[in-house]
Amino acid sequence: MALASRLAVSAALLATLAGLACHARGAVATSEPSGAAQPPRFDHLVVFVTDDALGTCLAEVFTPAERLATRHEGQGTSGRYFLFLNTFLELLKLEDLDEARANQAAFGSDYALRWSAAGSPFAVGVVVASLEPSRAGFPARIYAAPDGRSTYLMATGNQDARAPLVYATGPERAHPRRESLDEVDAIEDPGRRETVREYLTHPSGALTVTRIVVSLPPEALDSTNVELARELEHIEFVPAGAGSSSPHLWLELDGGTQGRTHECEGPPGVTLRW
Repeated sequence: MALASRLAVSAALLATLAGLACHARGAVATSEPSGAAQPPRFDHLVVFVTDDALGTCLAEVFTPAERLATRHEGQGTSGRYFLFLNTFLELLKLEDLDEARANQAAFGSDYALRWSAAGSPFAVGVVVASLEPSRAGFPARIYAAPDGRSTYLMATGNQDARAPLVYATGPERAHPRRESLDEVDAIEDPGRRETVREYLTHPSGALTVTRIVVSLPPEALDSTNVELARELEHIEFVPAGAGSSSPHLWLELDGGTQGRTHECEGPPGVTLRW
């Protein structure tokens, strides 16, 4: 997630890698969905991490987008990114607990809980056709980015820390969905083209996320946010294994055609298959 992030990259690169400056604060309004709402679509996944261990493990098989790493001023967090043809993964680290707590009223929920055993360490970024809350397709509130140029929606269900956090951006900030590297090669600006290809050239050779499975405590499976996210493509929710409440993430890439796997210890634990 990006809690009102400001990426330290050029405007041209942001235009190509739209969707990475994704989080904001400053509640303005709250509303229930209306009949005119269009369903949201999945954009990206966020994992809340307490250290750099998961990023180091993932970097064995994925190329980190190091120049996009961002400190989210006013949020108490920093983000590290891994890009794919159709989505991206953000690892969100808590840098300043006091700063995060000072921001939680504006944010609409105590998101600092998500780095503790009391909260789900996952967030789902979605794209909506309109940032008007009544047309979002789910109960939401508007947030204005500190830069004054962007607004976002936060699901009111985020107050239930057991379930994944859900937030939305408009189509103009969505991650580009590409079918193949041929579309990357078609980028006219050579600098942007080389940067995107660099971040999509992974040691594993994997390119596209085809399935996401997230484990949650059984009592969280009937939450508002899980019901919302169940309707999204690629992502599924399952109860945590018997005798264990530890969160886990399974990512399948390219349909698992290479038959290879990679494990990262948690929490949250991550299993990759490509």
